[in-house]
Amino acid sequence: MQQRGICGPACAWALALSIGLITATGCGDGKGVNPVNGSVTVDGKPAGDVMLKFAPVGGSPEFQKVLPMGITKEDGTFSLNTRGNNDGAPAGQYKVLITWPAQSRGPSRDGPTERGADRLQGRYNNLEKSTFTVEIKSGTNNLPPFAVTSK
Repeated sequence: MQQRGICGPACAWALALSIGLITATGCGDGKGVNPVNGSVTVDGKPAGDVMLKFAPVGGSPEFQKVLPMGITKEDGTFSLNTRGNNDGAPAGQYKVLITWPAQSRGPSRDGPTERGADRLQGRYNNLEKSTFTVEIKSGTNNLPPFAVTSK
């Protein structure tokens, strides 16, 4: 009687492909990203629930696909997420987009909490007009505060 392995040729191929994909994407291990911390002030005061998106400038097609994001705590501080758990962002140049939604109106009938209109009236949420640019470097990045005005 011939003994067969648990995994035939098709299974072995699928396993090899899966391992390759996990290795290529990093499996959320933090490789390729750098811790990024910063803060936002609105009219000179720390602001909570400010949303930041870091849009890549130039770079490879793979780099163009990343969109690190963060949301400020009540003290105005944030840490960026690319894959989750405040892992940071890949090194490179970014334009920063900022919105500050009005207080949420609670859960909608159809699902998640609805956010109100941008209290900054979209002034800091336009790639062509954004005045905020940063360079994320290898290692920990502590960014200078982003100072915005509500009027």
